Amino acid sequence: MGGNPCRMMLPLCVVLLLHTYGHVKKAEALNPNVGLSQYIHRVWRDEQGLPQNSVQALLQTRDGYVWAGTQEGLVRFDGIRFRVLSRINTPSLRSNFITSLIEDRNGALWVGTRQGLLRMEAGQERCFASSDGLPSDFIATVVEDADGCLWIATNTRGITRWKGGAFNTYGGDGALPGFTTTICADPKDGIWIGTSEGRVFWFHGETFVERQWTASASSGPVRTILSDRNGGLWVHSTRSVVHLPSDGGAQPLTLAGGLLSGTVKSLFVDRGGGIWIGTESGITRLSDQMSVKDTIDRGLLGGIASSILEDAEGSVWVGTTDGGLHQFADVKFRTYGAPEGLPSDDTSVILEDLHGGLWIGTNGGGLNRYADGKFQSYGKGAGLRSDNIVCLAGSADGGLWVGTPAGLHKFNDGKATAVKIEGARDTAYVGAVCAASDGSLWVSVFGRGLFHLSDGRWTVYTVQDGIPSSHVVALFEDHQRNLWIGTPDAGIACLREGKLMTYGMKDGLTSNAAYAFFEDAENGLWIATEGGGLNRHRNGQFRACTMKDGLFDDTIFCVVDDGCGYLWMTCNRGIFRVSLDDLRGHLNGSRQKVTSISYDKADGLRTAECSGMSLPSGIRTRPGELWFPTLRGAVRIDPRAIPTNRRPPPVAIEEAVLDGEPIGRPAAIDVPPGRGRLELAYACLSFVAPERVFSRYMLEGFDSDWIEAGTRREAHYTNIPPGRYVFHVIACNQDAVWNTTGTRIPIRVRPRIHQTYWFKALAGFILVGLVLVGHRLRLRQMIRREKEMQARIQQALAKIKILNGLLPICAWCRKVRDDKGYWNQLETYIREHSEATFSHGICPDCLQKYFPGVTPSKGLSEGDRQKPPSKDDS
Repeated sequence: MGGNPCRMMLPLCVVLLLHTYGHVKKAEALNPNVGLSQYIHRVWRDEQGLPQNSVQALLQTRDGYVWAGTQEGLVRFDGIRFRVLSRINTPSLRSNFITSLIEDRNGALWVGTRQGLLRMEAGQERCFASSDGLPSDFIATVVEDADGCLWIATNTRGITRWKGGAFNTYGGDGALPGFTTTICADPKDGIWIGTSEGRVFWFHGETFVERQWTASASSGPVRTILSDRNGGLWVHSTRSVVHLPSDGGAQPLTLAGGLLSGTVKSLFVDRGGGIWIGTESGITRLSDQMSVKDTIDRGLLGGIASSILEDAEGSVWVGTTDGGLHQFADVKFRTYGAPEGLPSDDTSVILEDLHGGLWIGTNGGGLNRYADGKFQSYGKGAGLRSDNIVCLAGSADGGLWVGTPAGLHKFNDGKATAVKIEGARDTAYVGAVCAASDGSLWVSVFGRGLFHLSDGRWTVYTVQDGIPSSHVVALFEDHQRNLWIGTPDAGIACLREGKLMTYGMKDGLTSNAAYAFFEDAENGLWIATEGGGLNRHRNGQFRACTMKDGLFDDTIFCVVDDGCGYLWMTCNRGIFRVSLDDLRGHLNGSRQKVTSISYDKADGLRTAECSGMSLPSGIRTRPGELWFPTLRGAVRIDPRAIPTNRRPPPVAIEEAVLDGEPIGRPAAIDVPPGRGRLELAYACLSFVAPERVFSRYMLEGFDSDWIEAGTRREAHYTNIPPGRYVFHVIACNQDAVWNTTGTRIPIRVRPRIHQTYWFKALAGFILVGLVLVGHRLRLRQMIRREKEMQARIQQALAKIKILNGLLPICAWCRKVRDDKGYWNQLETYIREHSEATFSHGICPDCLQKYFPGVTPSKGLSEGDRQKPPSKDDS
């Protein structure tokens, strides 16, 4: 760690930073009725990505990021990933020792360091130092006033204003006594200044007006000045905290008033008016009436609270000197365990007695009554034989029946009396107890069976009498006064009018392990099972709803009706609820699936593992709150007012990578020709439960529908065709509140030469030209062939015309004389002067004349065909 001077000067004017978020929907402040130990508490140290564990400055910028200034660099955090800016990767950052952070109204981020003041705006960075007009390179703090001017305190005398691109220092000539240690902008006009001499001044124009704030001159330097929502001021020095109301006067807060320690390190006022004071011993939180609400010691923080921030969702962030970065987020469930005064975190059963008293049984911490935010414990000293409580039941006289592994007890007026069960050992393991409406008592003794106490006499029911198992874990009396019996291995039984009827998987149950029963307003009996989901017995039939039907888990420890239309159930993976209408619709066949809403550590549970096989393991109190035991405390929720995060998460593109090469955070992406592998990393900036923030994205013009990315924060594309696209990503927070606008980034994929429009047009033009040339050549060829054909036809016709004229034929041999004087056979002449072809046959006259013995039906012999009669033969 570095030295102390800068840390000692750090103010906490982060309350003013939130004024820059006017366009962002803000959440309410943290619920002031929830103890500091009951908030969701997350911690990040160097093992999780911080460069160093001293966080000296905190800021949330309007884009949603949380920034942390450490002694080893500037950190940007999106809830999942840290990005560290240091001298190595940010040359304009001349020092890794960050002292202050502010975002001005124009969106520029100003970073105070030991070696200058860095401005980061729209991707441009510039570091200002003494050479630019600052009185010193050592920046202590920076704030922005109502007029948009920046005021800077350094390690020299006076105060410096940045306006119009120039620095001007006031008070350096001694008009402002001492060194400036902190600055706070007045919401109306001017600024407030704290000095190393423990004095407070209001500065307006060029005049310093002192404000008296403490009667003690030995209070030390002023560390922080804050303005509250009522126009007053909060001032703290090393050894005091004083409230200065707008109407005058001073209200000091001392160690006797509730501070953990007299050495104050930080001060913060949340938007609900709560005051957070960081001391050497931890954090004290006060209400706006200055009454101490609760405290959290330094051991939980691992260091001294040196910086505090309230983000846009209402969570409070605490930076410590050496304990890293801490977040306190609002919860749906309030947990009560050892930090809240319960002797043991391992809670087993919860019961509300006839007078509305709340009782919590634990393993190792005995029986505990909760009232007015405090616990009263009863263990062996109060008469219990064991500090492990297995089951509870209310008695008609307002007392309790308490079952332990060492026997049954009656508890009244703070004292427990052991009850002897006839037929069982005095230290028998009592697994379940049920106070019947007729005043009798049913008790399960493990290994022995079921015992019934009525009119002072005990009756035992064993396996031989018809109960399914000697180990009974659940007892329940329905509206007809029937007793239902649940076992961990042999199904269930019903004792009706003295007769036992057993049911198991052969009868329609989906599991033989039954842990709890519940009867609804329609007299349907619901059975919580191990591995078989939720079963309902109605009209003599069993129907089940399991995980394949939408149930969150198939092992259920208890079933509680919240009076708002939901059944709440516990399991080893958390607490969940399902609409009763959904369940009935599914079991009646009108709905295919049910919808489960689950809760776990992100909702305030310190563990998701709930307690089972002990009753009651879940109740609804008369005021309507639900209580459940878990292995790390009892949890409480009001189902009528479940906190909801209504702020849609901002979405930001963090980095683009093209073919493995990072290209930063461009406003638009231009993909050169031949480059096709694009990766986009983005952030969904909700910090209440970042592990439950879901996103979906689409490359408009390429994707036909949204791509469900779940908790993934990156998108990958390959082989995107040339064109113009828009990458669009949206997200929802843990309560399914969507930011449907999200963020967009235009993407242009430039084509190769052969993919360009002009190349395609030229190729098309050339192709059309070739087609036209080919067509003309083909046309010319056809014309030429047509002319040749016509010529041949004319020649043939000419020859045919010759044949139509006078032919000189020999009268005897029938030869024809051609135009050259040669005598040719008639066939030869005709073949040469026409296109005619010949076939041969014998006419009837020649047949009769030359072949008198042959008739047309008989035909000629082979020899006659080959040797026709010559003229001489005739």
